[in-house]
Amino acid sequence: MAIGIEVRVNGRGVVTGEEAREDPSVLALCALCGKECDIVASVSPPGSEGVHACPSCLRERLDALSVGRWRLREGQSLPWGRVSG
Repeated sequence: MAIGIEVRVNGRGVVTGEEAREDPSVLALCALCGKECDIVASVSPPGSEGVHACPSCLRERLDALSVGRWRLREGQSLPWGRVSG
């Protein structure tokens, strides 16, 4: 796991890099969707207390990055959904 990325596991504890700390009072709250989740990862700079996001919100943003990159390529269409033949 990357150093400085804090992962919170709801009701279990916190993992940062190689360090794991069990703590049943830990809540995994996603700052993006506002839901309590099974697991969240920090998206703030290392060492700062801040924003955590769930896998679904992170996945949506990664998908948006891919779509944005492809949409702004001149003359290119999206790489998925093509009909080959």
